[in-house]
Amino acid sequence: MKTIAALKDLFIEQGKELYNSQEQEINILTKFRKSINSEDLREIIRQYIKQVWRQQGRLENAFDDYGIELESEHSEPFGALINKRNQWINKIADTRLKDIEIVNAIQHFNHFKIAGYIAMVSYANELEDSSANRLFSISLEEERKMDRKMTKLTKQLNHEILSPSST
Repeated sequence: MKTIAALKDLFIEQGKELYNSQEQEINILTKFRKSINSEDLREIIRQYIKQVWRQQGRLENAFDDYGIELESEHSEPFGALINKRNQWINKIADTRLKDIEIVNAIQHFNHFKIAGYIAMVSYANELEDSSANRLFSISLEEERKMDRKMTKLTKQLNHEILSPSST
């Protein structure tokens, strides 16, 4: 990473970090999807992967205006987050509990990106880049909606595992 000397540099580096984390997220979500018990969760992940691809496209469009081509690199913070969540998931034998922890992992990823998009919207606003602001605001709202959807699914899965008929 180059030295960050101006808000525009921070904007660019944060955008790269988001782009790279999304690439890693697509890979882990694809892996998760193969081991899920809940059909509802499997469908949400399918939709979420498509959403992440659209978000990557928005990042690419925003950075085209700056003459920057985003390339996939490893995001160390996001990689550490994935590794930690995977450790938890791999400790769980019950597939229903594993589904709950996969939802928890996705919410961790989601919150990472919400924080990133909040910053990107703020930077774009300060840089008076209305196009980037609009693109990142769309992605931020998508992430917030996904967070609400995951919270609802967590409650549903928790209820199912605690109900007497599920034991």
